[in-house]
Parts: sequence; C-alpha cells; structure tokens
Amino acid sequence: MIPEALGPAIVKADCIRFKPSSEVSSKYMNVALNAEPVRKRTKSMVHGVGRPRLNLGEIKSIVIPVPPFSEQVRIVAEVERRLSVAGELEVAVTANLQRAGRLRQAILKQAFLEA
Repeated sequence: MIPEALGPAIVKADCIRFKPSSEVSSKYMNVALNAEPVRKRTKSMVHGVGRPRLNLGEIKSIVIPVPPFSEQVRIVAEVERRLSVAGELEVAVTANLQRAGRLRQAILKQAFLEA
C-alpha cells in the first residue's frame, strides 16, 4: 500500500500499481496478498535468478478469497489487533533480554568480587 504522505510518484519498470474494485478493501487486499497460503502459491510463480519477478499476467492470475466487505473489515481489524499484540510482546521480550543481560553481568561482577 502506498502511504498517503508519499505524494506523487512515477511507476517504473518492475513496479505495478493497481487499485482494487470498490468491493475490495485495500487493507484487506494487502492482508490477503501477504497471507502465507498466497505467498506460497506466488513463490512458485516467481522467475528470474538475479531479479526475481512476476509479470503482469502472473500477477493478474493470483487468486485471493473475497468475502463480503463487512467481513473484510473484521479480518483487517483482527490482523491489526494481533500484530499490535505481537509488537507489544516483542518490546517486552527485548526489555527482558536486556534486563537478563544486566542481571547476569551483576551476578558475575559480584561473584568475582567475592572470589
């Protein structure tokens, strides 16, 4: 998805811009295209060694499920909620690893001072 703040841009070779129909949420399309089953299917279509790519025909052949719009909104909200939880967990794990490292250093320091 292109951020609103990006402003005008030029679509160049190896870059395709498309807009889903009004029946498909852009956020849902982004979630669906990045879902593991779709990524696995498209990975088998990729060709090129130095510059892996898909051509326009291959991109047009990608199939994603399209539920009713209200369900798309619910799916996006749930994905965003889970990503938020994962982000919070990542922050907590990082903080705990740093804390564990400091504690280990303090224990080693104390052990060598007593020795």
